[in-house]
Amino acid sequence: MTAVLVHQSRTRKKACTACVKAKRRCDLLLPACSRCNIKDLSCGYVNEVSRKKSTRSSQRAQSTTVPAESIATAQIFTDSYEACLDSSPYDNIPLLDYQDQQSNRDLISWYSTSNSALSFPPDISFQVTNPLASLDPQTLSLSIDPLPSPYSSIQFPPRNTLSPAQITYISTQLKSFVSSFALHSHNSFIHPLSSHNLGRPLPTPYTDALSICALHTLESPHAFSILDSKISDLISSSEKDYWGSSEWLIAVQVLILYQIIRLWSSNERQKKNAERHIPLLMQWTNQLQIEYVGLLAQGMDTRLPTDDAHSKDNKLQGYAERWVLLESIRRAVMISTVIQCLYGGMKDGYIGGLLPILFHLPVSVDSGKTWETLGMKVLNEKRTWQDQSEDSTNVEFGEIYEYKYWSEGWTIGIIGGGEMEQEIYERMLLVACPMTKAIERWGGDMESEYGEVELPILGDFEMGV
Repeated sequence: MTAVLVHQSRTRKKACTACVKAKRRCDLLLPACSRCNIKDLSCGYVNEVSRKKSTRSSQRAQSTTVPAESIATAQIFTDSYEACLDSSPYDNIPLLDYQDQQSNRDLISWYSTSNSALSFPPDISFQVTNPLASLDPQTLSLSIDPLPSPYSSIQFPPRNTLSPAQITYISTQLKSFVSSFALHSHNSFIHPLSSHNLGRPLPTPYTDALSICALHTLESPHAFSILDSKISDLISSSEKDYWGSSEWLIAVQVLILYQIIRLWSSNERQKKNAERHIPLLMQWTNQLQIEYVGLLAQGMDTRLPTDDAHSKDNKLQGYAERWVLLESIRRAVMISTVIQCLYGGMKDGYIGGLLPILFHLPVSVDSGKTWETLGMKVLNEKRTWQDQSEDSTNVEFGEIYEYKYWSEGWTIGIIGGGEMEQEIYERMLLVACPMTKAIERWGGDMESEYGEVELPILGDFEMGV
């Protein structure tokens, strides 16, 4: 389904024609509403504006080039709860809030009427395709269509389980992000290019997070009191300062670290404080995704510039910096959602609200190798790209797939990921998907490497999509 774009309307007259005909509620999403997307209906909105405005919109659509990646990653959110959708209030329907009232307490609505929200003319057509369908079946020695999918056979309401071994693995990797950041000032979702900042002053939220992560790693009794103060400062800054894409990224990254520290703490008061900030993390994550789609729509993708105004080295450096920014956003959004899914399952015994969203988040193919390669360039303090050898600068930037297609492609052997020990992020995502059976490949060394991890789990917990 879905997009982060919403058809602007305050009346039922502007609902899509299919929903009007069926007398059902319409959530006004673009390019197609949730109901039409689920039922594979033709979704179109009644255009009641003047012909003059329609002409202008058509001209804007023709002159607007939307990068291919933005088409793929505009499908960030999804919802398969049609029954709940039908009973939702019509006005100001949030993209995440189609669940029952219980889940409303854990989610902050992402309203399309936000001043930050990006809007495209309704004339722009977004065609969504399965990335696996474009692969040559001859390279697989079998047809793509009959391949078993971990998701295509799921019936609503589906039930799945994560084993204690999977939960332990994911939790341990999440906690390792804190110690890695304390020791190295970067981890699997904060890139050295961001944290080292190439000679510029380190952003204040990063320096605060470094101090808190270091104190937490050393088990200092002062860690939580300082953490509470810094979170208050961060929230205050979000309310009074203007934040661009980079500021939103830093805020989400830092809040993720703080949430990991508190949610997996033995301090019950800190757990309660962290649970209280789960809606805040979701709200900021939503805003970060708006910024992400906006960057793609503005041409902030990973295509190497072809103009002659810059040298080859400057082009390569700008190319890499853009990729790091976009990949950092993708990883921060994914890890934020994983944390909330995992902790919700550990606490309540099931996951329901965010799992469909998780399946549609974007994942880069072979991003782990690129992440590490570009990180080494920064850590080796090679500030000029002309000093790099041809082999070291020949970095490949992989395609972007939805998480469900990426994990499915890995399962059947046509997509790589997790081969290197440093690819913690990819391994964690693969282990989180039960159908990949990646826990059998990488979960065996968890106890010997990290020791026992005590979690409040009784047997398997269910994941309701």
